[in-house]
Parts: sequence; C-alpha cells; structure tokens
Amino acid sequence: MDIFEFIVGMISVILALAIAQLFIGVSDLIQRRDRVKFFLPHSVWATVIFLIAFLHWWSLWTFKDLDWNFAMFFLQLAWPKPDVLRNHHLESARPGRGLT
Repeated sequence: MDIFEFIVGMISVILALAIAQLFIGVSDLIQRRDRVKFFLPHSVWATVIFLIAFLHWWSLWTFKDLDWNFAMFFLQLAWPKPDVLRNHHLESARPGRGLT
C-alpha cells in the first residue's frame, strides 16, 4: 500500500460516515412520512450534500501522482469534515433528534 492509497482510504472512511449519516436521516424521514411534510429545499440540500461528498471522493484520483507531504494530507483530511457537519446539521434539526 502506498501513501496515496492510505490517504484515499482515510478520507473515504470519513466521507462514508457523512453519506451514511445523510442516508439514515433520509430513511428516518421516510419512516415518519405520516408526520413530516415534504419540503423541497430540504430535499435539494440533501442531494447537493450527497453530490459534494461524492465529487470530493471522485476528485481525489487527480492527486494520485503527487508527492504527498503532511500539509497536503492535512488539507485533504480537513475537506470532508464540513461534509459531516453539514449532514449533522441538516438531519438533526428535527424534534427528537438533537436540535429543535
């Protein structure tokens, strides 16, 4: 395993957690569809967040030939954190799930 595979693996785990959190929130909304109204901006925002996470993962392939150092690794590791925070904010703002 070279350094690029290690870095992509680490970032992929973080992005997978972000996407899993998004899917869990969407499945909760589907299960509670009798008590929840459909809101188009929420659906669009959830789709955009998913696309941002996916495109971040997809764009990592362009860095495969770079000579990696700690600063580059740290910057690439810092990018998925807002994805996780956006997903948490999007999916926790419901009664019974943290923020109300």
